[in-house]
Amino acid sequence: EQQRLRDFARASGDWLWETDAELRYTFVTEGITAATGESPEDLIGQPIADAALLDEHGIPQPGAWHRLLHGHAPFVRALAELRVQQRTVHVSYSAVPVRDSGQRFCGWRGSARDVSSRRQADLWARQQHLLLQRITAQVPGVIFRARRRDDGLPEFLYLSPAAPVLFGFSAEAACADPRLVTDRVHRDDRERVLAQFAADDLLATPFHCEYRMVLPGKRLCWVETRALPERGADGRVVWNGYTADITQRKQAELALREAQSASRTKSEFLSRV
Repeated sequence: EQQRLRDFARASGDWLWETDAELRYTFVTEGITAATGESPEDLIGQPIADAALLDEHGIPQPGAWHRLLHGHAPFVRALAELRVQQRTVHVSYSAVPVRDSGQRFCGWRGSARDVSSRRQADLWARQQHLLLQRITAQVPGVIFRARRRDDGLPEFLYLSPAAPVLFGFSAEAACADPRLVTDRVHRDDRERVLAQFAADDLLATPFHCEYRMVLPGKRLCWVETRALPERGADGRVVWNGYTADITQRKQAELALREAQSASRTKSEFLSRV
């Protein structure tokens, strides 16, 4: 039976372990060697070494591993940080307490897995996300990644931190409910914007549109949205782009047109004098 368990553990990439009531190893499978360099034979009869457990923020809590084991309650995926041969190893432990017929604690039976590579990948991804947040926070306007839903509305996969400045609500809120964004589009422009979005999504052609938005306090502003299409493996188009406030530019264009119109009117008047 123990060989059968060893085979299951080896196939899954995990190792199995068992202790007595004093937290001394009574059984360990070979998988532990690849993670810690320790052989099962050397560990039998030895107490489980204490270690730090990572809390929900990824911060090591020294001594937490033994405190958890002394609690005698089942646990799943407790993440321990071990120091092994001058390197850090992260191990995910799950176990249940063993009790006799009188419910007296007799030890532990559990499984473990080396998750160091996954942990490093998670940390790298988090660092890249923070870097992206810092970069996009310096870019005027809102950077986004989106795709078109079946009802024609955009489904935002990402919005930069500038979303509250332009839209008046958080990026998380807009990702959860895209109507928060589309309802801000001026009612006289909304149909035109969504129709152009549908056409460009169908043909996967670059999207460029200037339109008005009504912001909190009924403040009217002009915005410009530009986005490039990227067709995914599932055939759906994903849009990467930005939306920026162009109100000042529109006001300058209007002032220029009014000045040009006034100049033409004056010239026509003088030509008739």
